Amino acid sequence: MLGYAFPPVGPVLYLGALATGLARVFFRDHFVVDIAGGAVLGTGCGLLLARRLLPRGDRRETSLALRWAWVAAAVFGIPAVAWFGVYEHELDRHLVKETRPPGRPEASIEFGTAPARAFLVQGWSNDERWNGKIPFVWAEGLTATLRVPPLPPGNHELRVRANPFVRGQGLSCQVVAVDFNGARIGRILLDRGWNDYDLEVPRGLVRSGENKIEFQFGYAHRASRQDDRRLAVAFHSLEVFAGVTTRR
Repeated sequence: MLGYAFPPVGPVLYLGALATGLARVFFRDHFVVDIAGGAVLGTGCGLLLARRLLPRGDRRETSLALRWAWVAAAVFGIPAVAWFGVYEHELDRHLVKETRPPGRPEASIEFGTAPARAFLVQGWSNDERWNGKIPFVWAEGLTATLRVPPLPPGNHELRVRANPFVRGQGLSCQVVAVDFNGARIGRILLDRGWNDYDLEVPRGLVRSGENKIEFQFGYAHRASRQDDRRLAVAFHSLEVFAGVTTRR
């Protein structure tokens, strides 16, 4: 309605509304389809009311400068929405929605417990409990490494339950690159909160002896003013399943 009432500032108002909607996706409070639907409904209702309530007279022809301003707003807005659509897709790509694959895991590590300590190589905090209940450890710094027990030959699925350390600045998720025995098996985006994520481990990387996994994080934030630790991700569990193909 404001853009209809004050055409010269229409592109600025459009960009403000777009930035507000994308901020909701950025901080994982809405999905792209939510803001797209809201934009269609809001624009339709706004124009309908504007044409009924605002005077029709004295609307001058759109100037060349205003037309270019709308072009500039569209040039910015369309790629921004497309980028956030890809961002949302990448967040969802490795997210596990079902409970778990069939069968028992070939290897299982429950972080934050005494038995798990033997597998943690470097980059891990002391054992802690989330809200006093869920055992976990923080990955500190930009890399963390752990050992995995011997695995049978074949393809495997690596599944982790993790929660990124998110501050008010930067992306609302954590970017994690995963190496298995020195080879990159994938890059995942961890969404806010505790979630399960999976990656495929090709048969050629699996060793009959000890295996090694390295996590490389996009960022690590200082825990607090009183705590100098640089925290990246909280890990609760890691499981390896044999012969599972889940990639969509």
